[in-house]
Amino acid sequence: MYRDLILNAALLVALTTFYTMLARVRHTGGLWIKILAGLLFGGMAVVGMAMSVSYSSGIVYDGRSIVMVMAGLFGGGYVTIVSVLVAGLYRLTLGGNGVWAGTATILSCAMVGLIFRRLSGNRPSRFGLPVLYAVGVGAHIVMLACQLLLIPWPAGLAAIGRLWQPILLIFPVATVLMGVLLRTEDRRVETVEALRESEDKFKHFFENSNVGQSITQVTGEMRTNRAFCEMLGYSQEELQAKKWQEITHPDDVEMTQHEVDSLLSGGKDATRFTKRFLRKDGQVLWADLSSSVRRDVAGKPQYLMSAVVDITERKRAEAEIRQLNATLEQRVEARTRDLQLAQEQLVRQEKLAVLGQLAGGVGHELRNPLGVISNSIYYLKLVQPDANKKIRQHHTMIENEVHNATRIVGDLLDYARLSSAERRPFSVARLVHQTLDRFQVQAGVELSMDLPEDLPQVYADALHIQQVLGNLITNACQAMPEGGRLVISAGWENDQVWIAVKDSGIGIPPENMSRLFEPLYTTKATGIGLGLAVSKKLVEANGGRFEVQSEPSLGSTFRLYLPAESGQVVSPQGVE
Repeated sequence: MYRDLILNAALLVALTTFYTMLARVRHTGGLWIKILAGLLFGGMAVVGMAMSVSYSSGIVYDGRSIVMVMAGLFGGGYVTIVSVLVAGLYRLTLGGNGVWAGTATILSCAMVGLIFRRLSGNRPSRFGLPVLYAVGVGAHIVMLACQLLLIPWPAGLAAIGRLWQPILLIFPVATVLMGVLLRTEDRRVETVEALRESEDKFKHFFENSNVGQSITQVTGEMRTNRAFCEMLGYSQEELQAKKWQEITHPDDVEMTQHEVDSLLSGGKDATRFTKRFLRKDGQVLWADLSSSVRRDVAGKPQYLMSAVVDITERKRAEAEIRQLNATLEQRVEARTRDLQLAQEQLVRQEKLAVLGQLAGGVGHELRNPLGVISNSIYYLKLVQPDANKKIRQHHTMIENEVHNATRIVGDLLDYARLSSAERRPFSVARLVHQTLDRFQVQAGVELSMDLPEDLPQVYADALHIQQVLGNLITNACQAMPEGGRLVISAGWENDQVWIAVKDSGIGIPPENMSRLFEPLYTTKATGIGLGLAVSKKLVEANGGRFEVQSEPSLGSTFRLYLPAESGQVVSPQGVE
């Protein structure tokens, strides 16, 4: 009997493989799949009963209990109903003393399967081997209890006493084997369905995401979603025919290739960087790119997944902000310079106010002592014609310093209270020679003059202009400490006569040009910076103006324009 029961159970377990064909199409749903599964389980029970082990007349034993409990556990309600109907009808047709016990076995074992299915939350594939074995034991204890329905009574007790050991030894194990096969197939189906669902979700997310998405093969081909295509202005077919290098800005290809290589080589699994794409219309699109690599079980890279966010507007805004910041910095710098100039102007005005107050009160008091010192030096030189060399040097030093001090005091008084111009016609050539007699050119300076004979007379205050020319000649000589060339020239334009003093000296740095005529501004070791300021006031008081040209190391040219003898004063704006 043991061998026959084992063979019967083994046959039914082998027939379980037919269930896999239905399980593979079970995801399509539909009632007809459940009916087919019920017919399959019912048919397997029928096969078992057709090859059953005969106990006595009308009483047979087979593996239908195993099939029914598996139908309830793995098939569910509809499958169980169909399988019970098929197996039950067949058993009723067999008849015999065991008809009610056999029919009850079919129904009760199916109910045990349904109960355990409900306990699993309709997920019997979760059950492990111990639970499956417990299901087998429980179902066959119920099956043995059904033998009490054997007729005539108490024939069931004798059958139970004879069969309980082989039944509980063989059938629970066969239940576990069939359960493992069914569980494995269910798990495989669940895995396939979960994978298919995951793929569907990914496809839906990939295709409908508002963020650009791309799947890039290691060879460079791409699969892109709708959002990415819209970013670049291509259709999906057009982009699928291109490699990523073809839509990347040429200046960013090398950088992008470096990032791709680091992913493929295993240096890192994900990266994020900013790059530029080329749209179909040729415009540049800035993008924030996040990429990760996907590998197979052997670790070989399969493809790259990338999310692309358009940041062109952000880049444009950043550029505008940088431009605004640069403009703001320039405006701040310009305003700072203006404030510094205003502060310096205020300081100069305060200095000039003090200078004006000081000059009027002290100027005459200083000139008198200086005059006494000058007369005393003249007397000493007169009474000591045979003085030694050192004494004569000191006489000369005192005389020079008195002259400088007198000039400074004169500049102070001239700037503080400039006298009105007494303009009369005079000859420029004569005035130049008189000025050179008073302000002699130092040794080492070559003097040349270009004074046309037909030059119109100037209508101005001769003493004022002589003082101006003297200042210009002195400054020119000081600009040529090692010697050089001094050119004094004159000419006329329209109703104005111009006089130019040109030197070949050190020149004036560009940064100092705007401050030449500022009072109290000087770059010399001696002097207080009033010479050119006084000269400018004197020229303007006579209806004239100044022009200055200078280049470092090449010399300077000071040109003053004065009204001609006609007496008409031409404004500086009227001179070309």
